[in-house]
Amino acid sequence: MSRTYTLLLSVLLVLGITATSSWAQEILSKKITVHATDSEVRDVLAEIERQANVRFTYIPSVIGASRKVSIHADDAAVLEVLQQLFGNTITFIPVDKQPEIVLMPADASARIPSQPEQSYDISISGTVVDENGNPLPGANVIERGTTKGTTTDNDGNFSFAVGEGSVLVFSFIGYLTKEVPVIDYTDLIVTLTPDSRTLQEVLVVGYGEQERQAITGAISSINARELVNTPVANVSNALAGRMSGLLVKHTSAEPGEDEPLIRIRGIGTFSGSQDPLIMVDGVRVENFSSIDVNEIESINILKDASATAVYGVRGANGVLLVTTKRGRKGRPTFSFSSNLAFSKFIDMRKYSDSYSWANGYNEALQYDSYVTQSIYKPRWTEEELELFRTGADPIFYPNTNWIDLMMKPVALQYRHNFNVSGGVETFRYFVSLGMLNQGGLFNDEIMHPDHSSQIRFRRYNFRTNLDFDVTSRFSIKVNLSTQIEERRGPAVGEEPGNGTGQIIANMERVPPVMSPGWVDGKVVNVHDFHGGNPLVRLLQGGQNERFDNTLNGIIRFDHKLDFLTPGLSAHATISYRHNDSQLKRRSKELVVYNAKRLPDGSVSLVPQGLGSPYYFSEDVNVNTTSYLEAGFDYARSFGAHNVSMMLLYNQEKTVDPTLEFLVPHGYQGVIGRATYDFRNKYLAEINIGYNGTENFMEDKRFGIFPAYSI
Repeated sequence: MSRTYTLLLSVLLVLGITATSSWAQEILSKKITVHATDSEVRDVLAEIERQANVRFTYIPSVIGASRKVSIHADDAAVLEVLQQLFGNTITFIPVDKQPEIVLMPADASARIPSQPEQSYDISISGTVVDENGNPLPGANVIERGTTKGTTTDNDGNFSFAVGEGSVLVFSFIGYLTKEVPVIDYTDLIVTLTPDSRTLQEVLVVGYGEQERQAITGAISSINARELVNTPVANVSNALAGRMSGLLVKHTSAEPGEDEPLIRIRGIGTFSGSQDPLIMVDGVRVENFSSIDVNEIESINILKDASATAVYGVRGANGVLLVTTKRGRKGRPTFSFSSNLAFSKFIDMRKYSDSYSWANGYNEALQYDSYVTQSIYKPRWTEEELELFRTGADPIFYPNTNWIDLMMKPVALQYRHNFNVSGGVETFRYFVSLGMLNQGGLFNDEIMHPDHSSQIRFRRYNFRTNLDFDVTSRFSIKVNLSTQIEERRGPAVGEEPGNGTGQIIANMERVPPVMSPGWVDGKVVNVHDFHGGNPLVRLLQGGQNERFDNTLNGIIRFDHKLDFLTPGLSAHATISYRHNDSQLKRRSKELVVYNAKRLPDGSVSLVPQGLGSPYYFSEDVNVNTTSYLEAGFDYARSFGAHNVSMMLLYNQEKTVDPTLEFLVPHGYQGVIGRATYDFRNKYLAEINIGYNGTENFMEDKRFGIFPAYSI
């Protein structure tokens, strides 16, 4: 115990404790409310930490951390609550300029000497090893409270300079973080303990699950809790920079058109699709961007051949596995989340005003005359330039900022989700309802009253995942989900949003002198320049609307076959996906007006055409995909030997009228896997996939895809 106190006192010396500073008073005077009945001291301290945003450092046996107490304090200072907990037996020592309080016996604080100013002139060295004494290369070593640190070399060694009495923080993936006060400066031996919670974590792999410590393939994973607070409409974009080996390229921020480019470890094919295979709850989907992030439990990516071989040729570009949430036994748990976001252009150019542009145009003509040896004739006279400068004639000599006219400063995006989960011993449920709305950045005030060309995207999500334990051996899982999407945008291209780039490009290209743009609700032209009035391109086409509705259903049956042999089980999965889309096009010829000066000096807006009746067209497409899977699983331990095996058959068929000759797209495969490990230390895995599709010639449709890892 005396050595423990010595180490703790060393920490206090480094941190520079002062019990009488204004900083200490600020921490101890924070107001909190605590109500605890027959609770352990450590739990009360944890509640104080949460409310006061402070951290306690203590030795549990010294303060009686497991002692049961009852305390009730309303809007009381931290110091008052601590005094109720400990009376005069413990001294509360705030760490200077740190949100930390050290709890020490009352008679120990008097033995703390003053500490001189810290300096970095002490060199330390040592080795970081695991529980078996093997070196850990690449472990992080950081001086606590600073950004000063290093990493261990291939032999687990490290060395760098720290301040006297420092505390070192050692961390390594898969191991518990450890803090060590510096007493000896050379030949430190630091042993890190494996994090059993991380090693025992179960990850989703191809057609199954494995404990993290038994995985030999290259797999990265992320928990959806890390993504749910990201205010993006598309969950794919939230993955950027969060998983090793995953490239996410954001190609557009337009509402409803922000599907990113996803690559796993680069490009695996030279022709055809280079996108990874995406599986949601074990069933292939085209993309998972339409799933509400609040429905997702975890996302795993399979990166190397040993992990993707079971998917055959479809896994050549990597595999992305999405697992949705399920209910757990317990009382119903309700959750509601809502977020509001603002979108805007962050890198818009600053454009010239009319006077600067027209003056520059004249200068360019003058320079051209030097080269061509021709007579210089300015496009704008000095009187006209003055009209541009003063704005005295805003119709014939306008100063139009097309960005300000056609765009608004910000657009709103809001997302709401409500879900409930719970269950009993034999039945569990998870139900989720979600809604997303993204607004566009075009100016609503200039839109046609009958068919707005404003961009908008709305999505509605519904999911229910049910688990039934029919008997102790037989269980059923039912997943039902639907995504309803509505896209709206200017009808420049065939689809909503296709012509947005053309509109913005034209808006940036047209000079400010061309037209006043919008006068008394009319589109007005004055001068003719390359590209024409950008308002015409925005409003002429009218409006495109697209509605997509995707319904997914999955039923999985699991049956334990322990009565035949322990560890044997069978499962079967049936899935059906129905997607229908509807595209509506509405347009009406836009009447453009030319401005004319009348003899009396007034201005007349002369229509250039009579307009046209509304044009309407509609396209409807329906496609379906059915999937069947059945297989056996075996997992058993024989002393220090652990083995598992899987044998599975699956098939998929897609019916889509857009396919060539209306021929359905089919896929069949047989998959096998065997794993072995000895004491969770020596691991081996063999995967093999035999699958094919009618995309290839009859004698070349099937192939064998084996892989192993040791």
